[in-house]
Amino acid sequence: MDNVYYGAPTTPTTDYLAHYGVKGMKWGVRKARESGSDRRMDREFRRAQKKLAKLEKRAASGKKYAKRAAALGLGAAGAGAIAATGTKGVSTAVRYGMRGASEATRGLGAAASGAGKLMSKFGVRGGGRLQKIGSTMKTAGSKVNLVGGKAGNAIEKWGKGNNVAKNAVNKFANAAKIPEAHWANPYLNRVGKISNSGVVRLGAAGLGAGLAAGAGYNAYRAATTKRAAKKAAQFRSEMNKAFAGTKYANQVASSGYRPKQKKRRSRR
Repeated sequence: MDNVYYGAPTTPTTDYLAHYGVKGMKWGVRKARESGSDRRMDREFRRAQKKLAKLEKRAASGKKYAKRAAALGLGAAGAGAIAATGTKGVSTAVRYGMRGASEATRGLGAAASGAGKLMSKFGVRGGGRLQKIGSTMKTAGSKVNLVGGKAGNAIEKWGKGNNVAKNAVNKFANAAKIPEAHWANPYLNRVGKISNSGVVRLGAAGLGAGLAAGAGYNAYRAATTKRAAKKAAQFRSEMNKAFAGTKYANQVASSGYRPKQKKRRSRR
């Protein structure tokens, strides 16, 4: 049935692939049949096949999007934690993390050393060697705890400084050719006094917002894979109808189909 707008007949809606197709595909296929142009038919099929492959890829990517959303969500949570606590929270995490690793290492060392003693007591070969390995592990565990403490203290001390913001203001003043007395400007002076921890918190907040947005987008894509699968099935059905009776009728099922192209000779 033709659409009529103010009494003037327009293009029939049946000549188009409705919502799921390449715009004008049915019309293009019909024209290619009427003209007998294989080249035109080939072009229409490639366009439709490209669209089908895109829909099927989206429909099959649900797990990938879900995993990506979970990873980005964890990243956003981590960035949010840094934004909330600054370098003090980072230093505390380093200390506790190293302390946990130290305790685990020393615990394993003690267990190995005890097992070695029992083996030596009952005359089992290798007991002395295992005891030495256990002692080495306990010593290493103590060193890990010491390193963690020093690293945490260094991070906390750096966070209290303001060299990052101060250097940024100086570089901005030099680039903008602001006089040497730029520190008299209340705004620049205020920015220059922001602590390194404050800079880290601002950066982490921006990063967290970006990661959260990415997680939301990927979660949405994962949730809409069923809809994409439905679109792909409907599109395939329309392709079968449009290309029925042509040389491409039996090739619609293969979304990886790529028509052969003639090699063009380069002109010298």
